[in-house]
This record gives sequence, C-alpha cells and structure tokens, in this order.
Amino acid sequence: MRNSGLKLGDYPNLIAQSTIDKLSKRTHPLGKLPYYDQSTHPESWREEVIASQRYKELMDSYANTFQIPKEMINPMGVIMSAGSSMYSVINMENGKRSNLIELAEKIMRFEWNLDHDEVIFDLEIMEPGEIKLPEEMTMESPLSPDDKEEIENDEDLMAEVVKRRTINGFAQGASLRAHYLFHLYADEIESIVPNITPLYQKSLIANDLFYYIISDEMLKNQIESSDSNNAGYVSLDFSGEIPKIIAKAINFPILIHEITKGIISLLSVAGLPKEMAKKIIDYTDTIIAELWDIRLFPVLWSNLHSIIDPNDHDIKKLILIELFKKDAEDFIEFMSLLEHRPDYAKKEIDAIVKQKRYEIMEYNFMNDEDGISLSDLGL
Repeated sequence: MRNSGLKLGDYPNLIAQSTIDKLSKRTHPLGKLPYYDQSTHPESWREEVIASQRYKELMDSYANTFQIPKEMINPMGVIMSAGSSMYSVINMENGKRSNLIELAEKIMRFEWNLDHDEVIFDLEIMEPGEIKLPEEMTMESPLSPDDKEEIENDEDLMAEVVKRRTINGFAQGASLRAHYLFHLYADEIESIVPNITPLYQKSLIANDLFYYIISDEMLKNQIESSDSNNAGYVSLDFSGEIPKIIAKAINFPILIHEITKGIISLLSVAGLPKEMAKKIIDYTDTIIAELWDIRLFPVLWSNLHSIIDPNDHDIKKLILIELFKKDAEDFIEFMSLLEHRPDYAKKEIDAIVKQKRYEIMEYNFMNDEDGISLSDLGL
C-alpha cells in the first residue's frame, strides 16, 4: 500500500485520516487532473503537495492569530474557536446588518469594477439556522450510473468536466482569499461595528482549518442533520435583463465569500457548452466536490492571480471571461502552463490584456463612453 505523500515537516498532523487516504489514492473529485505532474510514481502527488502547502499556511495563520505554538493546536480547540468566535461575530453584527450589506456590495463592485447595469446583487445576512441550501445543491451527483458512464467514456465530455471542476475550484479559491478582504477595509467596517475585525480573523482562520480536520463523511452528516447550520450560499438568476447574484450568509466576511463565488460563476457562464451544460453541471457541482475545492484551490487561485498584473485588476473580470471562454482542450493546456511554465501562462494573460485594452479603447472611441460592461462583450 502506498504511503501518504503529504510533507508536513514538524507540523502536527490534524488532517482527517480519510482525507489523507483519498489524497494518497487520488479518489477525491480533484484527483488525477490532466494538468498535474504526470510522473508515474512520484513521492508526492500534486494534490498532496498542494494540500501540504495549504495546510501549513493555515496552521501558521492559526498559530499567529491565537498566539499559540503550532504544536499546541488540536482539533477540539479549533472547533471550539470556530464556533465561539463565529457566534461572537454574529452577536456584534446584530442591528448593523443593513449597513454591512451595503458596504459588502460597495466593496465587491469596486474590487471587480462592476457597474449597476452589469449585475444586480440580492444580499442578506441571516440568523444561523435560517439559511436553506437551494434544491439544486446536492451532496452527490444526481445523474444515473448510465449517464455518468456515458460522460466518463467520452473524451470531449471529460475535458469539459475538467474545465468545469477547475473553474469551480477557482471560484472557491478566490472566495477563500476574498473573505480576508476585511483587513483592507477595517476602518470602514469598524465605523459600523467597532473592534470586530480581530474576531473576523479568528472565526475565519479557525473555520478554514476546520475543513482539513473534518472528514467528508462528518461534513455530510452535519449538513444532512435536521439542525444543520449552513453558513451561506450563492445562486445566479438570469430571469431579468440584468443577471442577479443572490447571496445569503450569516455574517459579513462569509457574505463577501459568497459574492465572490457568485462573481466567478457569472464570469464563467459564457464558457459553458450550451448543448451539454446541465449534464456537466449535474456531474461536477456537488457539495462534496466543493469541500475539496475549499481544501485545494486557494493555492491554485493564488497562482493564477499572481500572473495578472496589479495594474490590470480593473479588467480582471474581462481577463477571466476570455480565459473561461477557451474551449476545454485549450483551457486545460493553459492550466498545464500555469502549473509547469507560469512564465508562458503569463504571456497568454498579457496577450488577453492587450486585446481587451484595445477593445476598450476602440469601444470608447466609437461610442464616446467611459467604460465597457460585461453585456457589451457578449456575456
């Protein structure tokens, strides 16, 4: 039997054994992606390298946040810290939610350069226990075994599955990075709720580390229990002229998280193959898969985000649309470059930037306008 390829050094291993086993056997939803290192018998699979990096990053942040040596971190302490700090945040935000919702929309429109005629936000901060997941969010794929087999035996469909899994991962990775945006807006937040940002840090880092401590099975039981407390969700509504992002959460940072996930999902819509979109989504978009996105994709999102020049963040939405519009084969090839030749991946991003800047200049010249929206580019 293969030994685990996790490389944790002197960090205490709090990772659930079933998670370690799934990483080692590559039986998780993000296993064996074609852009990973394809060595036959590496000492560590790519997923194990990513998991090791992310886990150590979380352990360091938790130790710094709670001012304890990493050797003293234990599962029960993390769980208790996540729960107590989360409820403290909820109590402090009580009575200030409408102001926090308004600030969340302001921040996200600024961060993603989104005008009011591009997207509508329907946002709410709710009490724990009040958030019910949409019916389309299922634990496992609703497809029949025959439909799954059809997808798995079709090379083109499996390429679309890899693309969809990756974009879902980027949505979670971006969201997990974004819910720490409160550090950049601490003054505005604390003008609404004084002294709350240290509690945001404690609740978020404990919760993020918790995803490595909890097993898939424990999470499934927790979600399916009658007293399950869902922290938030996001969905997209295309019934009107302007797309709507509907996000519900139990506090401000998780609302930022859900909005970010919704924005990435919105930007990816143009790249979905219309004739097979529902089948691909039914195959890939499950709660268990989302759990693995949370564990592994903050690292890969950071890798992608790092090759976008900060001076081009005003058109980040346009860059991602073009990237997500690539056909599945070309998208996978880009991911291979991002993994193995990031300098070449950056050249692709720079080429997209050059084209988008030209389109914006041409559009503004022809229309005497100051900007260009998602709808102008056919999203």
